Amino acid sequence: MTCILVCFPGAPRPHEEAIRKEQELDAVLGRRVAELCSSAQEPPSLNTVFRTLASEDIHDLPPGGGVYCKAAVIADAYSQLCQASGERREVRTLCLECYSQAHVIQPHPFGDGEMEVRGDKGLA
Repeated sequence: MTCILVCFPGAPRPHEEAIRKEQELDAVLGRRVAELCSSAQEPPSLNTVFRTLASEDIHDLPPGGGVYCKAAVIADAYSQLCQASGERREVRTLCLECYSQAHVIQPHPFGDGEMEVRGDKGLA
C-alpha cells in the first residue's frame, strides 16, 4: 500500500513540546523495559513485559490505546535487551546504563519504523 502525504506551506507544524513529550515517553518506556529485563534471573516474555507495563501508571501515554500504541518502541527495546544470547547479564547491564543516560529515542535513519537511542552513551 502506498500513502502520499501532501504538505502545503500553510499546514500546521508539529508542536515542539509534543515531540519532546513523545521522545521522553519513548525513553521512559525503554528504561522500564530495561529494568524489567535486568531484574529477572531469566528475561521475561514480551507478553509479560506488556502486561506489566499495562498495569503500571505511566504518564503521557496516547489516549485510547495506552501502552499498546507504543508497541513498536517496547518491542524494539525488548529485542535489544532480552534477546541477547551468551553474555546476557553484561549486555543487559550495559543497555540499562545506556537507556538511563540517553537523551532521546529517535527514528532510525534507515526508516523501517525502527527506533534508535541517542545520547552520551546511547545505542547505535
